[in-house]
Amino acid sequence: MEKHSYLYFMLFFPAALLLSAGTLKAAFFLSRKLGRPFRRFSDGREPYNGGFPSLQNDKKRFPVRFATVALLFVLFNAEILLLLPWAASLRLSGVQGFCCALIFLGFWAAAYAYEYKKGALDRE
Repeated sequence: MEKHSYLYFMLFFPAALLLSAGTLKAAFFLSRKLGRPFRRFSDGREPYNGGFPSLQNDKKRFPVRFATVALLFVLFNAEILLLLPWAASLRLSGVQGFCCALIFLGFWAAAYAYEYKKGALDRE
């Protein structure tokens, strides 16, 4: 590769960054000037409820359990997605690839059993 090919990258990359930053700044400025004026609620802390006043005065905390289950769902889905390329290339990987995948499945099963034993997957 020639030396001058990096020169184009060194010129166009900062130019692209500056152009995109300028465009975002202009869009922000125009949205503040042309957009709807910002209105505060009477108490200043009312959350947005689709334009309707809230029906409850007490603020209930969001259970952490939902976030835990969502995180576990994402993690186990990512592990399943790691198995798809292995299944597609099983013939090419041979016995060594098969053993590596079995070790991976063993770790996955141990993590799943641990989460099940801890009760993270229960419905409460």
